[in-house]
Amino acid sequence: MSAETGIQRIIVPIDTSVASEQALPLAVQIAAPGDTIVLLHVLVPHDGGFLGRNQYVPSDAYRADLVAHLAALAARVSESSGINVETAIVEGKPAEAISAFQRSTAATMIVMTTAGRGAAGRLRFGSVADQVVRTSPIPVVLVRLRYDDHDAMAHPFERVLVPLDGSGRADRALPMSALLASRLNTPITVLNVMEVSDLTKFDDPEHGPSAIEEMIAREDVEVRKRLDGAVSELESRGLTASWKVISGNWAAQVIEDEAGPHDLIVMASHGRGGVRRWLFGSVAEGLVRSGRSPVVLVPSINEAPPES
Repeated sequence: MSAETGIQRIIVPIDTSVASEQALPLAVQIAAPGDTIVLLHVLVPHDGGFLGRNQYVPSDAYRADLVAHLAALAARVSESSGINVETAIVEGKPAEAISAFQRSTAATMIVMTTAGRGAAGRLRFGSVADQVVRTSPIPVVLVRLRYDDHDAMAHPFERVLVPLDGSGRADRALPMSALLASRLNTPITVLNVMEVSDLTKFDDPEHGPSAIEEMIAREDVEVRKRLDGAVSELESRGLTASWKVISGNWAAQVIEDEAGPHDLIVMASHGRGGVRRWLFGSVAEGLVRSGRSPVVLVPSINEAPPES
């Protein structure tokens, strides 16, 4: 997807739990007039019961309750937002079914909570969301389950943060960040994330800077030039943009410290460059598990391996 094509069809997996519905406010904020939000429920074979009812309710009665529940939810969201909302029920394993539905309907984004549990399915970061992100050819927005403030995502965003690591793959997040910032009427901050190993603490200060420190110093001018270029490109699209260099021993913690509860993080699903690197299973997972901000993961599928 590019910033020019826009977001036209947004899938929100719903598992009949209130937790899974926490992704809806963000989906509504991202959506624009003419877009469609699809509330997708995956009916796992041999499931029974609904919202804590008797687990032996006949499947036809279960389906009737499910259809009514999704229809009521869709009507409520559509009435309050003005966005077209559809519902769909498919059968199969959750992650596989979500991916198959995306392919068959040409959906352009998936927005889902990373925790939640209902009688008919589970949305857990370590399983369903993780599998969806690893295989999805479209951006996936992960909203961490909140127990204290269910309306947190209804608050206007203050910034779109784009962490970069110097790799081409990481830069793939820039077009999507531009699209989202435009839709959310939000400034963009490009973050250059320098993950520095704490092995430097073993260096003898009398022997001069470590190899890592020297590498960072050599790259400083190049980093600033690259960031200036990214900001200029964003500004040419009429967006408000700036850049900032942040560093620390673990990229996820550095980004988490920078991000506020009303920031939206947009990053490639994985990237690698120089002494700064991240993988979906570490940085993105860390941000979703303990961070305060939702994370938009832009896929980098079918690309050449990163340069060494």
